[in-house]
Amino acid sequence: ALNAVLGDLTPGIRVLVLGGALVVLVATKNLVSFAGATMAGNRRSRAMMELRQQLVRRVLRAPPALLERHTSGEITSILVTEASRVSRALDLSVSLVHRGIIAISYMVALLFLSWQLTAVTAVLGVCLGIASQALGRRALRFPSGRFRGIKRPPLCPTRRTA
Repeated sequence: ALNAVLGDLTPGIRVLVLGGALVVLVATKNLVSFAGATMAGNRRSRAMMELRQQLVRRVLRAPPALLERHTSGEITSILVTEASRVSRALDLSVSLVHRGIIAISYMVALLFLSWQLTAVTAVLGVCLGIASQALGRRALRFPSGRFRGIKRPPLCPTRRTA
């Protein structure tokens, strides 16, 4: 495929053209990544403000019995925790989409260079994915060394006001 695009260029010129193309591609990727991160941050900030406003509106419209059952600390904790969870979920989903697009772009570029290299990369990626999933499960199953032997305190009942 490269021979059809580059034609009858000398090997030295080919290397320069491919190197220049790689520099342009990496610079474009970095610019798009920066723009995407900036836009995602702005969108996340707006989403968090809207979420917090909705939560506050719901708390203000809540029946008095609900507000008497829970302390102000519990209500504030829910406001902060839920907003934080949504923010983290947005970050993770944007990161997943971003990294997926980069991976697909690299695979297309590799396919353009060599289908054999693409096949080897795809197999290696699947093997690394399986290995990291297995290691992740194993790490979650066994506690870290610094917590071994430490007995956990009994669970305290949550404080409820009548």
